[in-house]
Amino acid sequence: MIAMQHGGLHRTEHQELPQSDFYAWDGRRAEPLYREPRENYRRYVPDHWEYEVLGLKFGTSVISHGRMGRTRQVIRCIAEEVDYLLRNPEKRRRVYIVTSGAVGMGKKAVEANPRYRDLKMDGLGESDRKRLLAGIGQPDLTGLYREYFGERGIIFSQSLVTHADFADDRTRTELLAKYAQYMEDGIVPVINEDDLRSPEGMEDDNRIFRDNDGLFALLTIGLAGSDTYKGKMMAGILTDQRGIRPGAYFNGERGESVEDRVIRVVMDPAGLESQVAEEVDGKGRGWAWSKIDAMGSMASQGIPGFVAYGGYDRIHRKSHPFTPIRDAVEGLCVGTRFVPPQFW
Repeated sequence: MIAMQHGGLHRTEHQELPQSDFYAWDGRRAEPLYREPRENYRRYVPDHWEYEVLGLKFGTSVISHGRMGRTRQVIRCIAEEVDYLLRNPEKRRRVYIVTSGAVGMGKKAVEANPRYRDLKMDGLGESDRKRLLAGIGQPDLTGLYREYFGERGIIFSQSLVTHADFADDRTRTELLAKYAQYMEDGIVPVINEDDLRSPEGMEDDNRIFRDNDGLFALLTIGLAGSDTYKGKMMAGILTDQRGIRPGAYFNGERGESVEDRVIRVVMDPAGLESQVAEEVDGKGRGWAWSKIDAMGSMASQGIPGFVAYGGYDRIHRKSHPFTPIRDAVEGLCVGTRFVPPQFW
């Protein structure tokens, strides 16, 4: 790959164009999955100078998939990226975060303590067990954000929300106003669903958001509806996959590299969920479906976004920092981009 030097940091993970002709998806076409010449990629990358607010969502698979030391490295790297976005003299940005990982952190805490290692939570269903683990893990998760953001002089606010907070128009409006005020003051809102207070077993018709991907989309669309942020927002979801990939990759047709098999550009996402893998590393199709649904919803409201790989603990090196957020914002070829209608 092409080595780049920017702001004193050398980066080799991403480059301006895909390595070869790339996959695109447009649900309006008779054959929605098609190839485009690599030089066409720039047509679908918005001018990063126009975007002043960046929403970020980190999945459990990024935050708490391995040992505690790995989680520490991930959040340290996230803090470095956020610090760059907040302080870049060429283009300072406002940032808010939706974070998963409390359940995974709770599981780590239990497994690491000999006194509780054999804790079974007998008689509890899977959802109730996860809710209790989230209550254990949330303080640890918050503590790591405090530690590594604090090292860089970044203040963040913690916000735990439920469906009820968004079902009520007044409460929702007040929450969005508070997040906006934090961002205007350079403070980073860090938001998560309050699993202990959010009712499980709720009928789908009564759910305001399906999961943290849905919560992220709801927040982003709400913030973008204000006059202050309209047309100024970009959204990114980081996960443990390189982007959205067609099912053929997982069915034995592996003539291309992992990077080549990523769908680089999504315009109209109609029908895309039927093309993603049935299973990815033990995850059901819902892994990609929720990302497609969230990013498609935001793109339909004029908000460009990306789904990218967040394996900081696997790639990041001092000599060659892995900076997927920064790279995506600056227009490099990162993951899967969801393109608003104004760019079609």
